[in-house]
Amino acid sequence: MNSRIEKGHVSKFWNDKFKSLPYNRQPITREEISHWRSQGYDYVKSFSGSMYDNRNPMPNWIANLKFLFGMYNQTYTFYKMDTLEIMPTHSDHFNTYCKLNNTTSDNVERVILMLEDWKPGHYFELDGVGYVNWKAGDWFKWRGDVPHAASNIGIEPRYTLQITGTTIMQGQMNKLFHRNVPNTLDNLHNPFVNNVVFGKIPEAHSMVYMNNRYIEELDSIMHDEKAIDVLNKNGLHIYLYEPLCSYHKDATPDNPHNQGFYSEFSHTVRPDELRAEELDSIYQYAVRNNLTNVTVHTGNYNVDVWYTHYTDRLKLICDDLFLKCQKKIENLDETFRNQFNYKFICLNWRFTKHRQLVSTFLAGDKGNLSWYHSADFDSLSSNLRFELGDWEHTHTNHYRKLKDNCDIVMKNAPFVVDVPAAAPVEIKNPNHFDIWPQTENFKPGETPALRNILANSLSSAYINSFVDIINETRFAEPTANFSEKVFQAIQYKKPFIVVGPPKTLEYVKSLGFKTFNEFWDESYDDEPDHGERLAKIFDLVETILNSPLEDLRSMYDEMHSTVEHNLAKYKEFVK
Repeated sequence: MNSRIEKGHVSKFWNDKFKSLPYNRQPITREEISHWRSQGYDYVKSFSGSMYDNRNPMPNWIANLKFLFGMYNQTYTFYKMDTLEIMPTHSDHFNTYCKLNNTTSDNVERVILMLEDWKPGHYFELDGVGYVNWKAGDWFKWRGDVPHAASNIGIEPRYTLQITGTTIMQGQMNKLFHRNVPNTLDNLHNPFVNNVVFGKIPEAHSMVYMNNRYIEELDSIMHDEKAIDVLNKNGLHIYLYEPLCSYHKDATPDNPHNQGFYSEFSHTVRPDELRAEELDSIYQYAVRNNLTNVTVHTGNYNVDVWYTHYTDRLKLICDDLFLKCQKKIENLDETFRNQFNYKFICLNWRFTKHRQLVSTFLAGDKGNLSWYHSADFDSLSSNLRFELGDWEHTHTNHYRKLKDNCDIVMKNAPFVVDVPAAAPVEIKNPNHFDIWPQTENFKPGETPALRNILANSLSSAYINSFVDIINETRFAEPTANFSEKVFQAIQYKKPFIVVGPPKTLEYVKSLGFKTFNEFWDESYDDEPDHGERLAKIFDLVETILNSPLEDLRSMYDEMHSTVEHNLAKYKEFVK
């Protein structure tokens, strides 16, 4: 099976009115017809079928598909094949779509959604594999030039919905979106986040920034006096979808970051020393336009406490649009099961230093660990915001375990849970960032997390694990931030330990969720020193690893009400 193919199922939420749409047959080129007839397709009633596309009014339920498949700028075509209609094997070129959306075919994906249960004589083929016996709601997704075919030799019409869109990463990270901002044109071609970006924003005058670093689009916006009066009276709200790209005020201007596109800091950093590229651009935009009522919404907990350099002009609040745009995992089994055989699950993708430390610590134990990189001990101890060498005396057992487990990682990586890789990525540069696994399924910059909501491919691994050890993206920063990783554990009804900035658990609890301080020591969340916080996390992990499975199963039974509360709260949170 081609690695660019995905399959899944969504529960049917549509009626049968699509059968009465005014379908029209689209022309096929003479070259295509001649080619297929030369292959032996002499007695075909019709090549292709008849279509109804989104140049026409679409049913209301189409709106529910906008967030399901991880694409944006989606187009829709209902497709009807009557008896003896055949579409021989071919690959899509997407020429019209690419022209209209200013993209290339490499960035385009297509989904076929089965609108009805399979009927005798209906056939679908994708990359040389034939499919029958499908159910309404089954879907198939592919990229680029994957060959496919379809036919109907039955006596009833075959109905499908064809969905075309731009890939997630093509559209996720490169835009400033705005709504009802004077002297600008509204941009309502929203990116992939469920197409509810502005639906989650109540304010009249709003912007959403989907990228990291400085917002260059703001430099070209100049408001007239009337617009300034309107925005200062009603307020302008700017939402940052990604965490802040912070840097130290004394950093080199042409290379301000020590983690590629953001920086991490010693725990001694002070609020007056912190800067962020996004806030720089917003602040300059506000000053240049004499705006005095600008609120910046970020996913950084206590942002107003730590980024005081900007608070004379901007109101900074923690209000995470990314979290608000999460969705429930499709076909989630919500049964409470306590018969797991592994003590932990720990999923990692892009390389970061704290992920390397945690994965190395876990590598010698039986669990569901994903880690796609390898490095020697010298590399392990470099580019940290604390001195790992001090652990040889202060946390001797943890230090020795990391040193021993480096050999295990070098020998056995990659560690795989769901996405295979042929070989690990060897880490040689001591300044490690922007390093991704080498797999057939995902390009650098892409992550399985963006597809797990549909594929639900991690269900068995979670069911068979006790605790989720979550390595968040950021660690050595003063402001907490968490992602879909915590929500994933909550949906699979698992307790979690979060390896992130201090006060991350406090942030999680501020949204109404419960953590697990009734069952183990969560004081690591209050520890500002990054080395000591990680050591406390390792203390807790080691306690769990040394506990018999039966004891962990009994503890999990006692957690039943907590994990049920969290799942119910999550459903309410994303509703």
